[in-house]
Amino acid sequence: MNSSIKAAIPNGLTLTNLGAGVVALCSLDLKIALICVCIGLVADVFDGAAARALGVDGDLGALLDSLADLVTFCVVPGVVSYHTIFAEYQSPLVIGILVAYILMGGYRLARFIVSTEEKTDFQGMPTPASAIGVMGVWIASINTPITEQHLALYLSLFIILGLLNISKVRMLSLKGISNSRLKLMSFGLIIALGLLSIWLRPQYAILITLIGYISLSIIYGIIYRKNF
Repeated sequence: MNSSIKAAIPNGLTLTNLGAGVVALCSLDLKIALICVCIGLVADVFDGAAARALGVDGDLGALLDSLADLVTFCVVPGVVSYHTIFAEYQSPLVIGILVAYILMGGYRLARFIVSTEEKTDFQGMPTPASAIGVMGVWIASINTPITEQHLALYLSLFIILGLLNISKVRMLSLKGISNSRLKLMSFGLIIALGLLSIWLRPQYAILITLIGYISLSIIYGIIYRKNF
């Protein structure tokens, strides 16, 4: 197979990710945005895998991937949230926090392109994981009126996710999981927590699972002296 045709496969998946983000921005509808971000997440998982399998991973694909991630996992969560869950609380403070979230995600992606320190674990939370956290907020807000208490909680979450993006805290990655019993146990606990929360509190399952992921990542980093 010609190398240009091979490269078109992962690049097509990356552009699918980017296109899904653009559709979400055009619609500014919460449910459509949820579907679009899910499509982006699936495409983001498989574009890198396809590039490595076909032997066509390179600088162009990495840059294109980061640009797509910037739109789908940074700009979309901020802009869609502003026009939906924060529609009745639009203010300079809300705008400032959402813009900061987007900027911190952009910085995280730029750092990832030039980083040589993320071979087995993430350095800082990856932007797709942050976007999943925002999706948890979207799901929790469906059919639930947003109060001032919700406003403070959700804005705090955006701040925390943004700070985790630009932090140097080591976050669990699936890379090298077969060689690490602690990683296997950690992801097993995360999956178990996710299933339990789906059973008990399905509306908050994503947020609960995300908290578990962050907590176990920090513990993992402390054990291996990668954090603090």
